Amino acid sequence: MSKIFDIDRVCRARVVVALAGLAAAMMLSTAGAYAAPLGSVTEFGESDGLTSGTSLVKIAPGADGNMWFTYGGATKGVGKITPSGAITEYEIGGAHGGNSGAEPLFIAPGPEGNMWFTDDGTTKAIGEITPSGAITEFSAGLNSEASPYLLAPGPDGNMWFTDRGTTKAIGEITPSGAITEFSAGLNSEASPYLLAPGPDGNMWFTDRGTTKAIGEITPSGAITEFSAGLNSEASPYEIAPGPEGDMWFTDKGTTTAIGRVAPNGAISEFSFGLPSGSSPTSIAAGPGGMWFTDTGTTQAIGLMGTGSSGSGGEGKEGKEGPTGKEGPTGKEGPAGKEGAAGKEGAAGAQGEKGSAGGNGAAGAQGEKGATGANGAAGAQGPAGAAGPAGPAGKVQLVTCKKVGKKQKCTTKLVSGTVKFTAAASRATLSRAGVIYAAGTARSARGRMSLRLTSLRRLERGQYTLTLATGQGRHEHIVREAFTIK
Repeated sequence: MSKIFDIDRVCRARVVVALAGLAAAMMLSTAGAYAAPLGSVTEFGESDGLTSGTSLVKIAPGADGNMWFTYGGATKGVGKITPSGAITEYEIGGAHGGNSGAEPLFIAPGPEGNMWFTDDGTTKAIGEITPSGAITEFSAGLNSEASPYLLAPGPDGNMWFTDRGTTKAIGEITPSGAITEFSAGLNSEASPYLLAPGPDGNMWFTDRGTTKAIGEITPSGAITEFSAGLNSEASPYEIAPGPEGDMWFTDKGTTTAIGRVAPNGAISEFSFGLPSGSSPTSIAAGPGGMWFTDTGTTQAIGLMGTGSSGSGGEGKEGKEGPTGKEGPTGKEGPAGKEGAAGKEGAAGAQGEKGSAGGNGAAGAQGEKGATGANGAAGAQGPAGAAGPAGPAGKVQLVTCKKVGKKQKCTTKLVSGTVKFTAAASRATLSRAGVIYAAGTARSARGRMSLRLTSLRRLERGQYTLTLATGQGRHEHIVREAFTIK
């Protein structure tokens, strides 16, 4: 069925459901893993193998079904804890290998079932530890005065890390320990902070340097940074992949926000629903959208809607059904009323009085002098204020179907809001990841005309209107809420 939507240009509207903050949780699903009752907390300490005076740093799941962590204190090292709570510590620089004077920071699972960590100690390094506790550290290839910080596994099978040392960089280390660092493409006075793998096969990172930005680095090391769209005085912090192919990040700047960056680098930030004094910190994808921790005045867990509904595991692909018959074109909705005219400007000031005629000659009285010329006209008064814009137009959709020998038609009113300035673009109407209509959109003289061909029956409810222009890295995408009433 072909339907034409004619929507007046209105202000962009978006409803964001946000609760403040998120605690990131990771679940193991290995065979034989212990499942604690819901809501119960069990802590393991010195009686389970933890050394007295140990200062715990970071923790991450291992491929062997255990949890692995970095620690400091009198000795520095990497430890593991089994699902039953048995703790084993492996000191760096001791019998298990590694550099003396170590300062292990972040840890993450890597290739071949080993764990990888950053070492910001006396000898800067990237370290690897096997499930049996054998430690190897790599420094060759690091910049002079490097300071490796966060690391994460990349889609290319290598480990990637941020370097906050004298020469700021994004680094890569292969499973064999070959290190390469990349700085070309970073902003002047950059400060790469946290990074994560993106669905496009690249690594994405936050830059908290002089020019705040979201950065992208390809597997070959090409760096691009994006700042357009960030709030004034932004301070991007943590970044994570979202459910629809975008990357999402927390912004702890003057205007705190949750931000989204598209694969082409287009940035949008959202603050609606965040309470005063909020400070979004960690972020991760979960059911219903992006979940985040709020470490501000009121500590809380928050949920940011992404425009997609949560889903369970992927099911088998169903067979394609037959194409429905094309229905009649819906009638065009009436245009909004024209705003009232502005009030007439005030009259100009009265001109000055003309000068008097000169006196007659002495003796006989002279004739009366001529009347002086009129003064110049006053300046034009200011224009009246513009009248208010008329309300957005509504569209009446007509759907007809044959019932017996008669044709039964029903009508629906459709309203929506969208901000899109491109002259022409591709358009789709979807819900829960299913496209219900597709076509084109054109914008002219402040009005947008959508011509969509329905692919499935349109019901009342909430949809996502997606408008796209360009191709590849130059593609620009806008998604908006759309309601059929």
